[in-house]
Amino acid sequence: MQDKKFLFPENPLFRRTPDIEYEEEYNEVNKYFSESLLINLENLENNKINIKFNKSEKPFCLIYRGWMISPENYEKLYNIFAEKSYFLINTPEQYKYCHMISEWYDDFADFTPFTLYTDKISDKSIDNMLEQFGTRKAIIKDYVKSRKHEWYEACYIPDCSDKKNALKIIHTFIKRQGNNLAGGLVIREYNNLKPIGFHHKSGICIFEEYRLFFLFGRLINVINYWNKTDLKCSLSNSELEYICNIAKKVKSNFFTVDIARKTNGNFIIIELGDGQVSGLQDFSAEEFYRDFSNIINLN
Repeated sequence: MQDKKFLFPENPLFRRTPDIEYEEEYNEVNKYFSESLLINLENLENNKINIKFNKSEKPFCLIYRGWMISPENYEKLYNIFAEKSYFLINTPEQYKYCHMISEWYDDFADFTPFTLYTDKISDKSIDNMLEQFGTRKAIIKDYVKSRKHEWYEACYIPDCSDKKNALKIIHTFIKRQGNNLAGGLVIREYNNLKPIGFHHKSGICIFEEYRLFFLFGRLINVINYWNKTDLKCSLSNSELEYICNIAKKVKSNFFTVDIARKTNGNFIIIELGDGQVSGLQDFSAEEFYRDFSNIINLN
């Protein structure tokens, strides 16, 4: 059985301690696995890492839990560790597949809103995409993230045929993303989702959504994405079975599927994500890593 280790981002102010956002996870992981490693992500930009490796003839399975990193930096991370026989649980190809909507959309087009994307960010290419949406509502994002907390200014288009307003929203999104814009521009059809209330900070409407973590094809946990006062799952067994069957198509060892319930009661896939950089959304770290360890030790 291959040994497993976790990798967490280091606190930038206090070396040899985990980033404060991952401190709870770091402490829980060490109850089930050998000592976790810490990495200074800033050094990764220079193809360096601040880790001293113990000599070992057997390989380790390494699971990163931390901030999102670009596919390019993930490949750097993978290759640096692979030279020392530490192999990240997902290959660079698997990471990119779940991280970028342009990679997974075609495989799941029947289960997710109609989507168009382009890496050519010009008014001409944007106009061509808007034409295909007609009068439909849409949301704007890049290949990885949206600005949903700036819903009306930089995310939601109420009518794609109103080109003047649509371009205003899109350019606001592009400007605010700045150098963080990943891959290109994505326009997705807006679906009517089942509302459950309003976000306590931004005031935007929030919906019935869930994040499902999968490890080697097995479901680890179902997380209530928004409703932190009631973290219970409202999915029926048949709904879970349906979603798990869809998830079998995902080309990854450790990944997430974000789903939402429409007003007609059906579910759609909102996003796929690499499991190493997907947040627990206030879910119990203790419960998550207990279930994670039970599954990974079967492999």
